[in-house]
Amino acid sequence: MAMTPVIRQIADDIGYFILHNYSREYLETLFSNDITIEDVIIQVLVLCCRYAYLSNTEKHPLSYYIMQEGREFEPARKEHERTIKYTKEKSDQFNDRFEKNTGDRFRSPNFSLEKKSNRFPEHAFTPFEYWEQKNIHDMALVKAIVERRLPSSNKIPRERFIAISDEYDSSVNQMKENYGRDPESTMFCSLQFFTLQTIYGFDFYYELAARMQELSIKEFPDMQDRLMTVTGKYKCMSILPDICPETAADLDRKIEYPLILQRRRYLNQIINTEKNLNTDLLLASFIEANVLTNAVRTHMPYNNLPLPEYIAQKTAIEDWASVFDVYDVFQTFVPQKKWTNTRIKTVRRMFDLSSFDYSKLKNHENRP
Repeated sequence: MAMTPVIRQIADDIGYFILHNYSREYLETLFSNDITIEDVIIQVLVLCCRYAYLSNTEKHPLSYYIMQEGREFEPARKEHERTIKYTKEKSDQFNDRFEKNTGDRFRSPNFSLEKKSNRFPEHAFTPFEYWEQKNIHDMALVKAIVERRLPSSNKIPRERFIAISDEYDSSVNQMKENYGRDPESTMFCSLQFFTLQTIYGFDFYYELAARMQELSIKEFPDMQDRLMTVTGKYKCMSILPDICPETAADLDRKIEYPLILQRRRYLNQIINTEKNLNTDLLLASFIEANVLTNAVRTHMPYNNLPLPEYIAQKTAIEDWASVFDVYDVFQTFVPQKKWTNTRIKTVRRMFDLSSFDYSKLKNHENRP
């Protein structure tokens, strides 16, 4: 599939903006380690189209979704309220800790309230927001990751680990069935899996663990830093603000959406057992590509509007879906995972290193 002419033109204009607003030395350094300008362009488009879809979708009160599911209202409402409280609590804990270490915060979930006739106010969600807050309750793997139970063989024994992995695979297969059906379905299921991959990265960790077993690698240098670089939410150092202060800002250094398609190219480099300059340069380029993506998305004007707003207001869902036709997030899905004791142990170790430990929240020296 190809992008629509409208999006293709915007992609060309993003490339022109990058080439004419950032120094040649900077771009030659950034794009000399297997990262390409096309990687940045497509990531900018993905995040802008995500914004466009989410900001143009109508919200409905909680009762609307409960009615659609055919459930009894009061028990369902109480269950959802508990989930909302749980999700908000975990988000606030992460942000409080992140702010202590960096002076900054990530966006928290938006649980808006809507007055409905004489009833008490209800939370209102777009269909995607409803799925997003609900999947932590419905998907056992997600909850095990959030609660940091996945790394523990005592809390998640081998049989249970495989069972919740299979359940996850089944859920993703159901999402994938809707891919390409129509623009609305393509956007919704693509953003579902994009969310799972950017926040949790379960399939990517499996790919790393499988490759490590193939190469008889048990661990690699700077394991935590390398994993966080390609999977985590963090605030990084960057050379961009010093080079182009007029087209960069401090907020551009907050990395929230890693390059999930592009990172799969570098499995061997990430697990390289030697600590060498090439690996360090590659990971630095990966970080900087994220920073440049944020900078372009934040600072590029387009026909007198910020780029994300232009795409949200002046393009259509068919245009947004065409981006996800090219950026097929389901390429990163590994169905029918072949678990071995070694792979399970390695994936547990990766989540232990990269997950935020809420139990250590009061200890300032323990970083997320």
